[in-house]
Amino acid sequence: MNFLFQFSIALFLLQNIHSQCLNNFNAYKTGELLQYTVTYNWQFVWVEAGTVDFMIKKAQYKNDDVIHFDAVGNSSKNWDWMYKVRDRYQSYINPNNYNIIWAERNTNEGGYRAYESYFFDYKRKSINAYTETSKRPLKNNPISFDSCYYDVLTAAYYLRSLDISNIKINDIIPVKVILDHEKIPLYIRYLGKENITTRNKKTYRCHKFSCLLVEGTMFKGGEDLYVWVTDDENKIPVLIKAEILVGSIKVFINEIKNNKNPINAEQ
Repeated sequence: MNFLFQFSIALFLLQNIHSQCLNNFNAYKTGELLQYTVTYNWQFVWVEAGTVDFMIKKAQYKNDDVIHFDAVGNSSKNWDWMYKVRDRYQSYINPNNYNIIWAERNTNEGGYRAYESYFFDYKRKSINAYTETSKRPLKNNPISFDSCYYDVLTAAYYLRSLDISNIKINDIIPVKVILDHEKIPLYIRYLGKENITTRNKKTYRCHKFSCLLVEGTMFKGGEDLYVWVTDDENKIPVLIKAEILVGSIKVFINEIKNNKNPINAEQ
């Protein structure tokens, strides 16, 4: 399972009782940019291994205004020899009802390539899916879906937008995603509150979560990924820790631009 997918799902939150669909942008706005530095524990030394950027833009699709979610993850060129990552996810969202119009994944991780393109048809409850990988030729079979299924990038923003004011420790929080031409149920678990100091020496009040990972090219699977998000209306992830097949990684917030709400969690 690819890095940017696991990272994005781990970034954000879902309300613990009600199953809802994306219906607001209360936690973010067009123009927001979140930039992260990925570090890797190599022979007991933490080194900068790559970057991940999450962007929200304005765009057009078939002459209509849309919201463009865009996420890019790259390994550092100095570490490409070890494990080269070039990931990009894009999603177009209807700004009137927040339905997904189109979503795309284009990834290359350690030489394993994957491409996915999904067109959502809400009237027919069907997704026109085109997918292929280094190990599988092009597949074009429709995927049926009920309400609140997401491509992985839109799932990240959906989860971030929901109210967690009533969440309790050990609450299990489900989310349904489309990936690799399959419908995949995942969940995150709430672990309480902690203060986190990042590499830029800023301290934030945070909510802590663990995330169920699917075993794949980088991760072992299980709840071996932890994420801390700001305890305010933005719910911005500031630190992620994960065990991977060889070693471990930490992901730190590097820069926050055009956030919608004041960052009240900073101390």
